Amino acid sequence: MADLTASSASTDAALPETLLFSAAGWQPILSGEQAERVRRAVRGIEHDLSQRADQLVRDPSLSSGSAGLALFYAYLSQLDKTPQSEDKALDWLERAITEMCRRSLSPALHGGFSGIAWTLAHVSTSEDRVDDDQFTVVDEALAELLAQPPANLDYDLINGLVGLGVYALERLPSPAATKCLRHVLDQLDRTAGHQPNGTCWWTPVERVPPMQRDQYPNGQANLGVAHGVPGAIGLLAQAVSKGVAVEQSQRLLRGAVEWLLAEQLPNHPAARFGYTAGDHSDPSRLAWCYGDLGIAVVLLSAARATGNVSWEREAVQIAHIAARRTLANSGVQDAGLCHGAAGVGHLFNRLHQATGDHELLAAARYWFDVTLKLHSSDRGVGGFSAWENRGPEGGHWSDEAGFLEGASGVALALMAATSTVEPNWDRVLLCSLPTSM
Repeated sequence: MADLTASSASTDAALPETLLFSAAGWQPILSGEQAERVRRAVRGIEHDLSQRADQLVRDPSLSSGSAGLALFYAYLSQLDKTPQSEDKALDWLERAITEMCRRSLSPALHGGFSGIAWTLAHVSTSEDRVDDDQFTVVDEALAELLAQPPANLDYDLINGLVGLGVYALERLPSPAATKCLRHVLDQLDRTAGHQPNGTCWWTPVERVPPMQRDQYPNGQANLGVAHGVPGAIGLLAQAVSKGVAVEQSQRLLRGAVEWLLAEQLPNHPAARFGYTAGDHSDPSRLAWCYGDLGIAVVLLSAARATGNVSWEREAVQIAHIAARRTLANSGVQDAGLCHGAAGVGHLFNRLHQATGDHELLAAARYWFDVTLKLHSSDRGVGGFSAWENRGPEGGHWSDEAGFLEGASGVALALMAATSTVEPNWDRVLLCSLPTSM
């Protein structure tokens, strides 16, 4: 599989001179004492990161490393308006790019070099973002990979094809990015499985997590945004919205949505979806990575991209079912974006801002209150610990600074709930939706 090493990369990529973001219609949903508690929590996270981030950050990735911290400080700089935050964002981004060129990294969006390049593109001006010369090394590596994709290349958002498509989306309408996205869509088309009830993508047993292989000896059709078919739906919806390979993307999107909706749990009171297709025994937890909430967001994205009113009704109904779950029956244990309370709050916030739905607003506020209650002054990063699940062996609490499961991601969600700066960082999660305000 393609990687980036010192022999194939250089640090010539130009850092942006300033960080620019657009805001159009995004509104804070928290006020008064709750908003002040959020601001104190964000200040606590930033203070702890300023003291300990060098010890906590061990890789350059977007998910858990330097690029994720760059993203946090870039958005913080839009709120506190201080040169210190912007300088920290640029410093962490430079560290990520330097390490990317020194290490052998996978192409993965969340753990590899395409995620670092995504971060650089995201915080750059629109002119720099589409300048192919700035991203030549990454684009050439991805072009080589996609010209002859290895048999073990995942299709998912976190590690695979969908994630590479998300990188390309961030750099549109660059010619290299458009070509990359078309290659991703072609590969998704070639690897799609066409079932009587629609289109899906299969995860073979060798790419199923080791702790699940006994349960799925023949592989699985995954129902999570992070690792499954809903992530592909999110990417296809964005391709349609951006006008890239529209006929192909719409065809795959129709088949994938039909397949997904046919995989709903029969008459389960708390959830509409499980973790994998055909498994009706275990409804999924409430999260971005798996379950009804992440599915509702990508389904609404698909509905808006195609003007499909039926899909939009389905998305809102699924979101309403998710909104009735509480901490007690949610499976939520920590505060992180991936599967924690701040991530749940943020997705409900996104859904509310896209629809104006007051039930979803109430759910967002509830989950941000849960997030604040998970704060503990004597542990974690800025008071927020991450729960690391070890399967049958149990799990443990850890100090995690990163974007996807750690304190910097918690802070980003909290900031989005209390400011007018639209949190476009969530494009990397495929959950960015146009606001209705």
